This record gives sequence, C-alpha cells and structure tokens, in this order.
Amino acid sequence: MKRIHVDENVTIRTNEEADIAFLTENDIAYYDEKKGIAKVPKERWEKAQRTERKHWMEIGKDSKDDRNFYHLQKFDYYKSIKNKLFKHALEVGCGPFTNLRIIANQTIIKKCSLTDPLINDYLTHENCSYTKKRLSLSKNQNSSKSFFNKVFGKNLIIDKLYPTAFEEIETNQKFDLIVIINVIEHCYDIDLFFNKVLDLLDEKGILVFEDKLFATEKVREEVNLIYDAAHPLKVNEGLIKSFLDKNFYTKYSSIISNDADIEGNILEWNDIYFVGEKK
Repeated sequence: MKRIHVDENVTIRTNEEADIAFLTENDIAYYDEKKGIAKVPKERWEKAQRTERKHWMEIGKDSKDDRNFYHLQKFDYYKSIKNKLFKHALEVGCGPFTNLRIIANQTIIKKCSLTDPLINDYLTHENCSYTKKRLSLSKNQNSSKSFFNKVFGKNLIIDKLYPTAFEEIETNQKFDLIVIINVIEHCYDIDLFFNKVLDLLDEKGILVFEDKLFATEKVREEVNLIYDAAHPLKVNEGLIKSFLDKNFYTKYSSIISNDADIEGNILEWNDIYFVGEKK
C-alpha cells in the first residue's frame, strides 16, 4: 500500500509527497496497541472540524445527502423500530442533513434534538434539512429542502440544537432514542463518548448505531500509512463490540464488508449496523 496523506484542506498526497508530509503531520503518537487511536488532543480534533467545515460548506456546498438513504437500506429500513413511539430523540453528529429526517418516517417521534460541533455553520448550508425549530422530513432523496418545505411541509419539532462536541454536552435531558451514524471517527475521546451515550439514554432507550469496525492489525498498519485530517479516531473493533454487547439487548445487527479506492489504494473494513435497547 502506498502512503496517503490528506491535510485539512483536503489535499491528497501519495508516494514521496506523502512521505514528506508524514514527517511533520501524522497520528502515530496517539496510537495505543489495545485501543487503536481512541483519544487525541483537543487541538487535533479542532483541525478535524476545520476539515469537515471545508468539506460540507465548500467542497460539498451543493450536496443534499450524506449516504443517509444508503444507511436506510442497510438498517433494513429501520423495521426493528417500525411505528415505535419516542418522546424525545437525539441525533449525534447530525451534519447538514440528518438521519432522523428519514427515521421519523418509520417511527413516531414527538420531538428531537440535534448535536454537531458545526451545527451553526450547517444552518447556512443551502440544503440543510433543518432550521432552529423544525426538521424537514424526507421520504426520498429528491424531497425538497426549500425554506417553504422546512417551515410548512411535514416536519419534526426541534427542542434544542447543541453546537458542541458530544463529549462536552451538558444537559439534564434524557432521550429515549439516540441515533449515532458514522460519528466515532470524528470525535476525540471514545471513553467520554461512550459514557455520554449511557448517561443521556433513558432506561430501556433505543440506540441506533453505525460505524466502522477496524481490526487491530488494520489500525496498526493504517496509522503508519494513512493520515486523514478529517478523522482523528480509529478505534479497535473490540472496543465497539464490547460496548454494544455489554450495554444493549440486540434488536438488529448486521456487519457489512466495505472498501474504498483512494489514489489506487484499496482500503477495506467492516461496517456494523446495530439497533439495541439499553440494558
């Protein structure tokens, strides 16, 4: 595998250019043999957030979806929670579009809250699916994201927007549904993250969770070959599986093999799709 270096301006370098960039910018110091990269300094995380802002507010300024409808299929259309009533749902790392705008068509949700460090930026994204008070619900990728539709179309009441890292949220609220899809790589401390999930999820609450499962040997290999400014964490799969098995009764679980071609390098991993009830 060739070395790959992606900086915060989303400039991709390979081969000798990547080797040179690696000398001054890499995540090797944060690697732990047992956990992978499970914690990074706040400064490293802030760099990742700048990269995310550039990705969605500049490169992806015309985007209307972040694989949300792809996830719908992989979750088997959320049949495991079909028509279930939720009083207050929370989506973590909601991005500009959210997964709740889709999930709310399969369930009954009274109100929701959204959290993302860049949420105030995303409110200005042309195709953002929410305002400060309403989340526009979508049944397909071609649904209108116009201001008229967000205000007067079918929508979900937003209780609160949290423009902060999930690890740092301060609230007395409890949620009976927490949605976390493709989020862990964007965080800075997996232990704080998992503790926050358990703290905010109500008794017998439902967790909808998706993320990458990295085998230990893969993390060890990739940390020495790949630097991606947008994704600080690369957690060993055992940590994720242990967290889910220990704290949740499984309602739905599927592991799917995936890969990506980056500058001729084939990267392989597994994605876990999981719905569980808090024990």
